[in-house]
Amino acid sequence: MSESTLLKPASTSGAPTGTKGWHPRKSAGVSFALGMRLENISYSVDGEKILDDITLEVEPGQVVCLLGPSGSGKTSLLRIAAGLIEGASGKVLIDNRVVADGSSSVPPEKRGVGLVFQDYALFPHLTIGQNVEFGLTAMSRSEARDQAKRVLSRVGLDNRADDYPHVLSGGEQQRVALARALAPRPGILLMDEPFSGLDSRLRDQIRQHSLDLLRETRSTAIIVTHDAEEALRVGDQIALIQDGKLVQQGSGREMYYNPKNLFVAAFFSEINIIPADIGKGVVTTLFGQQAFDEDNGAEAFAAIRQSDINIAGYVKGDPGLPGRIVSRRFLGTSELLNVAVEGLNEPLQVRVKPGILQRDETDVLLSVDPDLMMIFPQTDK
Repeated sequence: MSESTLLKPASTSGAPTGTKGWHPRKSAGVSFALGMRLENISYSVDGEKILDDITLEVEPGQVVCLLGPSGSGKTSLLRIAAGLIEGASGKVLIDNRVVADGSSSVPPEKRGVGLVFQDYALFPHLTIGQNVEFGLTAMSRSEARDQAKRVLSRVGLDNRADDYPHVLSGGEQQRVALARALAPRPGILLMDEPFSGLDSRLRDQIRQHSLDLLRETRSTAIIVTHDAEEALRVGDQIALIQDGKLVQQGSGREMYYNPKNLFVAAFFSEINIIPADIGKGVVTTLFGQQAFDEDNGAEAFAAIRQSDINIAGYVKGDPGLPGRIVSRRFLGTSELLNVAVEGLNEPLQVRVKPGILQRDETDVLLSVDPDLMMIFPQTDK
């Protein structure tokens, strides 16, 4: 079968027609992680473009985070991948087989994907065990019950199988939703903001538990989030979306240290933006001059992370950019300082460890490692 052949809906025998080698969700045994490719996906609603020509590759066994601000289109992209939204142009391929091509679409239940929604979507009238058994329709009743017990045990809830969802905490409900999605051994797991409804301390715990389970089961997963730190914690790859467009894709380290533009840099860290001039192989800022690869005489911006600015008490004759602290706020593991600098309309924000400066110290010297300064053309702002 060629990659351009669309998988057909299930025949009366229970298997998609013309899909040799395609295995729908049946077995409770080990299944192989599948890859997914979203190819030139565009999608509009009432003339408003939601997604604009997005191509995204997910390798088998990878955890990929779809990251972006609210309204960027990341959830729409996930729902197109799942088959919950039709009418998008482009192609969706699973295991190198086309499941949607703009004119035809394989239904969600035939794609071999598991779904975890933001609100968990548990059935309130079913017990926890029955919720997990719900998608195991290809098994006998006893096989489904045994599989549900096994997967509930993996999320630490085998003793709650007879309870109903309303008596569980938010974290427990999230674990049930994950167990229900994993029970049919899907080739790909799609998760839409699965941890956003949890408080911060519980979120860290449940997120790590879920990631461990994904690694243990060697699952391919696409996780939607608006939280850059969460994406850095869980994603093998991160795809950052802005206004329906894929801005940059890469590892967390690549995205953090080599952002493509100012939007990417600002999404992954709190930054200061100061003017810069490029010319004759150097870039000039308030912090001095440094070598620069490009030489186009252009105006630019330098982006500097709050934590990358070094600060010391003012000593006449010492090197550094003079500044004056106009406010400071204790944040527990750090202090956030606002430092007024001549030549800037807004104070620089500097994040330091508590105790670096005396509490009554106001006059300071600032410096930045040139390698940590990010330079972008003025058009990127």
